[in-house]
Amino acid sequence: MKHNLLFLGVALLCIVAALIVSKKGVKVKTSGEIIELKNFKVKTGQHCESSAMMNALSYQGVDISESMINGLGSAISFMFSKEDTFPFIGGRTLNLNGNFQKSTGIKIVEIQPATPQEAYDKVKYVLKQGIPVVLRLNMRYLPYLWNGKYGNKYTDFGWHFVTLAKIDEKEGLSSKN
Repeated sequence: MKHNLLFLGVALLCIVAALIVSKKGVKVKTSGEIIELKNFKVKTGQHCESSAMMNALSYQGVDISESMINGLGSAISFMFSKEDTFPFIGGRTLNLNGNFQKSTGIKIVEIQPATPQEAYDKVKYVLKQGIPVVLRLNMRYLPYLWNGKYGNKYTDFGWHFVTLAKIDEKEGLSSKN
């Protein structure tokens, strides 16, 4: 019997949107909407994936520390990935979400959209339901990390996670942790 009664009925939606973008950026159809999760508060963490999960869960009423997420997700492990320009060796498991779900019973839905438009439409739909979205992104294509530009090929890393809480299509902005 699991002693995770605190987590019953909570759903963490993790949309894995590992988008391949060109140097010109991704173009998606928008409708000028502003979608925002009211009173979303960011808790600072030490690691992107567990911090993103912590913030998404916190917004849904589950007060859990990043350390607990790492422990329940069996985070400490060995990982080797050749998905990006250069191989990556890390000290984290590739299956933090799956391990966490098994340990807690919290439902985690992972979606890998086929196109940027499909990913964007799914993200908008989930935000409209009042659920924060955990996104898996490539750090190379996050201009806020590189003074408004894209990083060079040596910054190619498609395992960065953020929690999305707002999209402002009028201003072309998003808000994340």
